[in-house]
Amino acid sequence: GEANIEFDARRFGWIGSAAASTPVCIVRATTGVKSFQDLVARGDPLPFGGLGPGSNPSDIPVLLNQLAGAKVRVANGYKGTADIARGIEGGELAGGCWPWESISSNHRNLLDSGAVNVVVQFGARPHPELADVPLASAVIADAEGRSILQTFSGPNEISKPFATSPNVPADRLVVLQKAFLDALADPALLADAGQARIDLAPKSGEQVKQVVESILTIEPEAAKKLAAMLAPQ
Repeated sequence: GEANIEFDARRFGWIGSAAASTPVCIVRATTGVKSFQDLVARGDPLPFGGLGPGSNPSDIPVLLNQLAGAKVRVANGYKGTADIARGIEGGELAGGCWPWESISSNHRNLLDSGAVNVVVQFGARPHPELADVPLASAVIADAEGRSILQTFSGPNEISKPFATSPNVPADRLVVLQKAFLDALADPALLADAGQARIDLAPKSGEQVKQVVESILTIEPEAAKKLAAMLAPQ
C-alpha cells in the first residue's frame, strides 16, 4: 500500500534469509489475563506499550483489536522495547508485543518469575519454545482477516533476507544460494552465533521467494483495509 515503492519484490534474485522473528504478546499476570481469550473477554482495554505507528509493538495490538476482538489500548511514545519491559515490570503497562527472541534473551526474568503470560504468537508455525501458545492465525476467524495477517506478519518469517538485483543470471544465483546456506551451516559460525545468543533460522532462496509471493497475493480490498488499520491516527 506504500505509494513510493517503485519495485516489484518478485523480480529480485532471493539468495536466502538468515533468521526469522516470532513476535508475541505478553500480558502482566496480575491483570488476570492468562490466555488470548481472556484478552478478548475483558470489558476495559489494557494498556500496551508502543513505539509509534509502523512498529510491531504499536501495530500488532491494533490488528488484534480489529481482526480478533482483543481489548488493548496502545500507549505510544516508548523509546524501545526495553522501556516497554520496564513499564510492564513497574505496573504502568499491562503488556506489549515484540519478538520472542528479544523477550526470551533480554527479559527472561519476566518469564521465569511468572510475572507475564505469553498469550499469542505470530508465525507460520509455533516457535519450538511456545508449543502451547496459539498462533495469531488461529484466533482470527475469517479468511480475509487471515490474509491480512499473512501480509502483515509474513516478513517476520524472513527477517534477515539477502537478495540480488533483478536479472542476475540463474546459474550465478544458484551459486550464491548454495554458498549462503553452506556459510550458515559452518560449525564455527554456529558456535559464534550461539555465544552471542543469536538465533539463526536459515531459509533457502526458494523458500524466501515463496514467502514473498504469499505476502503479495493479498486481494486489493484487503490491502486497503490493512493500510487503513495501520494508518497513523
